[in-house]
Amino acid sequence: MFAESSYTSLSLWSLGRVGLYLMAIVGVLTACAGDPEGGDGGTCALSCSKVSLADVSFTVTPLTTGNEITCLGVGEGQAAKLNAPVLAKFRIDGEFDGQTIPRANIAFDPVITGATAADETNPENATVSQVDGRTVVSPVRFSGVVTPRSEWCTDACGVATVEVWPICIGGATNTVSVGISSGGMSTPNPISFPISTSE
Repeated sequence: MFAESSYTSLSLWSLGRVGLYLMAIVGVLTACAGDPEGGDGGTCALSCSKVSLADVSFTVTPLTTGNEITCLGVGEGQAAKLNAPVLAKFRIDGEFDGQTIPRANIAFDPVITGATAADETNPENATVSQVDGRTVVSPVRFSGVVTPRSEWCTDACGVATVEVWPICIGGATNTVSVGISSGGMSTPNPISFPISTSE
C-alpha cells in the first residue's frame, strides 16, 4: 500500500513538472510569435537596458522591403522632406545551444546612406544645431534617424526597427539605404528606398 501511494505521488509530481515545462514552452512561443514590436498584438517587448553586441557569426535578415517613392511638386534643384519617415525592420539570428534562433537585446547602430532630413534627427541620437541658417547634425552619420538611441536594440523576437526621414531632391533620384551594424556583423543587403520627384 505504501509503495503504491508513493508511486501515485511521484507520478503526479512528474506530470505537474511536465505541465510546467509545457506552459513555459508555450509562453516563450507565444511571446515571440515573430510580430515586431508595435505590430498587431505587440507581443515582442523592447527593453534595451541589458544589451550585448552581435558575434561575427550572427546574421541579419531584412524583414521589410524598400519601395520607390515619388515626391510631387518639388522643382528642379529644390529639396523637400517626405511627409513621413520610412521604416526598416531587420531580424538578428545567432547560435544558441546548437540552434539558430532570433536574438533579443542585441545593440546596433543604424547605417544610413543617402540624403535625409537633418532637422528630423532625434536629439537623443546626435547634436542638432543651426549654423548660418542650416541644420547641422553631429555625428552626421545619424542625420535623419528618428528612432531614439534608447531603442537601438533588438526586441524579444530579435527584431531591430529603424525609422529614417529622407528628403526629395528635385530633378534627381535620392536613394536612401538603411542597414544596421553590431559588433562584427552588418547588413549585407541594406533596405533601399529610391526617391524621385515629379512636378
